[in-house]
Amino acid sequence: MSYGISFSDIEHSPAPNVSEMDYGTMTMADMERSHITKILNLTCWKVGGLNGAAAILGLTRQTLFFRMR
Repeated sequence: MSYGISFSDIEHSPAPNVSEMDYGTMTMADMERSHITKILNLTCWKVGGLNGAAAILGLTRQTLFFRMR
């Protein structure tokens, strides 16, 4: 029995060319901020509910509010 982590969806996909990524020297915090803002804009800044940003991001409303701070 194996308890290792498996990334089967990732293992079979080709790795993107690093030069194609447009992240530059963006920090993880900047990437998270950018992604949250993008989702909030898509939901017209609706945070909670079935079609809210928190649900789309797989977070609770409280966790999203915390990360927005």
